[in-house]
Amino acid sequence: MRNTKIKNPLRMYLCDDQEEHIQQICNSFATVSKEYPLQITSFLSPASLLEQLKKQAKENAVMPEIVLLDIKMSEIDGISLGKEIKQAFPDICLVFITAYEEYAIQGYEANAFRYLLKPITKEHILKLLTDLNNEQNKRKKITIKTRDGECFLHVQDIIHISAEDKYAVIYTTNQHYVSDCSLKDYEEQLMPYGFFRIHRKHLINMYHHKAIKGSDIVLSNGILLPISKRKITTYRSWLFSCLKEDLI
Repeated sequence: MRNTKIKNPLRMYLCDDQEEHIQQICNSFATVSKEYPLQITSFLSPASLLEQLKKQAKENAVMPEIVLLDIKMSEIDGISLGKEIKQAFPDICLVFITAYEEYAIQGYEANAFRYLLKPITKEHILKLLTDLNNEQNKRKKITIKTRDGECFLHVQDIIHISAEDKYAVIYTTNQHYVSDCSLKDYEEQLMPYGFFRIHRKHLINMYHHKAIKGSDIVLSNGILLPISKRKITTYRSWLFSCLKEDLI
């Protein structure tokens, strides 16, 4: 399921030992700036990139979400550099850039998220950023305040949240949690991650949509929840704009 687009700029580091290549790549990524705002920092030297990453980690500074590496560099090849980066910073999304398809397998050995084949097209970039956005949303966690204290839940594990009596009940893939927060609070928090308020009492995760049956929505756990008549058209439109092949 594709979630809504990224609101904050993605922080991306780019390393290539040729200035003209850096400019070409930056120009390519600029073509998607309206859909996916980016904050790109470029490095001509693998050593300077590693130094910057280590400095930020030491200072507890915000790290880049993506590191793009050209595979062929004179100082050190991108594959070796990528392996070093992933070992030290496993949460960073590693993307290799190459003109040769045969290097792709080596890239995955370094635990790369993707590789981009030159010449880089807008379609390739959009696919990369959309997939990355989806992956980040899967790993996104939110804080739930329950009567027993706070806990963290993966957004993707939440199937639906319902208003029951004076509480909001969060139903996940394996249990449920009772919260004092309102359904509106969770709606505002979770809307960027593909949640839809189908009824005054129900907020669902569109990732867990399975079917529309009459005036009900069937979820992945088999639960049927009513959708209000005034929201069904909007829901259908949003659903069809977000559907992908990996829908449950």
